[in-house]
Amino acid sequence: MKVRDKMKQVGFELLEAFDPSPDNDYPWYSTLATTFSMRDFRFTRTGRELAGVAVWALEKFRIAPKGTKRLHSLLNSAAKSLVEGGQMGLFTACYFVLGRKPLDAPANA
Repeated sequence: MKVRDKMKQVGFELLEAFDPSPDNDYPWYSTLATTFSMRDFRFTRTGRELAGVAVWALEKFRIAPKGTKRLHSLLNSAAKSLVEGGQMGLFTACYFVLGRKPLDAPANA
């Protein structure tokens, strides 16, 4: 069931619902997709790869707990999937919904 339908089902008047991403020149996933950027370095592919090396070393020398590198790899994989989903239009992190509860609605609804 879509967000629009759920809002109506629980008694809201739907005023606006849209994804601003397609109209934006700077999509929400662009920082994650960038190879290198000084401003957002830690989010870039290069930054995530270097962080992976650092996490590996910290785990190897027992400074970080066992499994830290594995968790980092999982999160890095999730970042790649978010970018792919955003580029394909399958996923958005920016969906906007504005609703209003009608004045004549019951208080407990």
